[in-house]
Amino acid sequence: MSNLNTKVAYFCAEYGISNSFPMNGGLGVLAGELAKSAADQGRPMVFVGNFYRMGNFHQRLGPTGQQHEYYVPFDPTGIMHPLRGSVRIPIQDREVIVRAYEFGVRSSIRGKDNEAPLLYLFVEPNGNEFDANINGRLYPGKGKEENRHIHMAQEVLLGIGGMRMLEEQGYTGIEIVHLNEGHAALAPFELMQKIGEQATRARTVYTTHTPVPAGIDAFDAGDAHYILPKTFGDGREIGRLTHSSGLHMMKLAMALSGKSNAVSELHRDVSQALFSDFPNMSNLRYVDNGVHLPTWTAPNIQVLYDRISPGWREHPRTLETALLDLTPEEVLGAHAIPKARLGEFIDDNLGHRVRGYNHFDPEKLTIGFARRFATYKQANLVFEHLDRVKELGKDVQIVFAGKAHPTDDGGKGVIKDVFKYMKELQEHMSIWFIEDYDMDMARFMVQGVDVWLNTPQQYEEASGTSGMKAAINFVPQLSIIDGWWTRDQQREGYRHPKGLVEGVTGWGIGNDPSMEHFKRVNADWSLRERMRVDNARDLIEKIGGVIVPLFKGDKKGWADVGKHAAALNGSYYNSHRMLDEYWKLYDLGHGL
Repeated sequence: MSNLNTKVAYFCAEYGISNSFPMNGGLGVLAGELAKSAADQGRPMVFVGNFYRMGNFHQRLGPTGQQHEYYVPFDPTGIMHPLRGSVRIPIQDREVIVRAYEFGVRSSIRGKDNEAPLLYLFVEPNGNEFDANINGRLYPGKGKEENRHIHMAQEVLLGIGGMRMLEEQGYTGIEIVHLNEGHAALAPFELMQKIGEQATRARTVYTTHTPVPAGIDAFDAGDAHYILPKTFGDGREIGRLTHSSGLHMMKLAMALSGKSNAVSELHRDVSQALFSDFPNMSNLRYVDNGVHLPTWTAPNIQVLYDRISPGWREHPRTLETALLDLTPEEVLGAHAIPKARLGEFIDDNLGHRVRGYNHFDPEKLTIGFARRFATYKQANLVFEHLDRVKELGKDVQIVFAGKAHPTDDGGKGVIKDVFKYMKELQEHMSIWFIEDYDMDMARFMVQGVDVWLNTPQQYEEASGTSGMKAAINFVPQLSIIDGWWTRDQQREGYRHPKGLVEGVTGWGIGNDPSMEHFKRVNADWSLRERMRVDNARDLIEKIGGVIVPLFKGDKKGWADVGKHAAALNGSYYNSHRMLDEYWKLYDLGHGL
């Protein structure tokens, strides 16, 4: 691969390419989408991340939903190839040796042999247990001191190690350093030592992905001194940049980035209100997230798209008008195939990987809910009105999947809550929980369910992308109005509104967000419980009063909603458009 012409280095702690790379969570899947689009478009980019020998955890669930985690070592032999050369980075009171594997992310477009290079960094352990653990588990947690230190060392590896490794491998023409989340904030800090603060800002772009403070990495001065005693020094330089005594990764990234963005318009507004004292926050913009369409679109639906819009893989925007000419029979027939495949998987694995009590009924409205299990995602919101749920059981079935972080007891409690209702309602409604959620299972679900459910605590979902993956498969979303799912978004260059178009692309739950409402909720947490009550009522009424009657009684109307979900949102919420917008943000001036 050519290094000299590479203009952009993209840093992320994790990448989700496929199930062959069990080293990612949701952030990594999004980064993987961008790498795939870079390969499809032939963009001069290199991607930098950390290698995790134990990767992300696997999930086993007990009879009442208790989550057990286990790890399977990942062997990169035959998948990645080791690069020659090494660099040294400071960890604690010594320097450690860093090497890298490389994987070429290949284009998904027939006839193109483009590859986007992805560098995975790892530390030579040399018999040191701490150094060996740096490339152990993805996100070891920030509670225990040892885990905090390993977590911070991983970010030293990514930022400082990544910059030095790019130079070692001959990437001498890098003009933009793009930080996907604050984990890599030490990369521009490393760059600043060579070219100065002003020049570093001109070359750094930062993307923030969460408004939830618990999701933002910050290390106190003691941890920073322990892991980076020489680089951190007395903390004055970083303190001057971030106005904090420790090492706050988002503040450092914001301070050293000339351009920064949120991942939806609402996320930008919430971030500016929540973190108004952060450096350069008033200049925060937004670039809507997107997904890689060939990765998530069902094979038979791809064949349909090939027929009606042959260039959709390169130009997804063409789907906006082309899909609107589909007949109801084409939409319903195309979706029936992945729905049947999901049903077969559930029935074949019932009692094993699939927990539940009943067999799949292809005639029932099938609702899917799958994502990380955290309390703010509110996976159990649908069960707030049990009498109504029991009534819906004759027409509705629900599929759940997702993992809670090993240290998140609250998220684990939500899984147990779902299991409790699954047992309690077994005579009234078919409910399943698929354990060990991964990218392959995600495809089954976003392609095979009839409705995608999303119920986050409002203002805490920065974007959400699973509903985008469902939409391109003719699956509308039912969601609390948050993240990308806000009403009638007009986007330049497109004919139709995007996001939530009520009854056209899907359905919203609850009230429209506003900054005045956000400030009230943020000041008075008791209002969140009021919101939960109201949203639970709205959710069950939408299912029973709107969605089920449409699904059962108006097949043409149902097909129209699925068709518009794919046409309006699939054509826009894709990683090709996302990368195009980032390229404008980079402003390289080379006509690329």
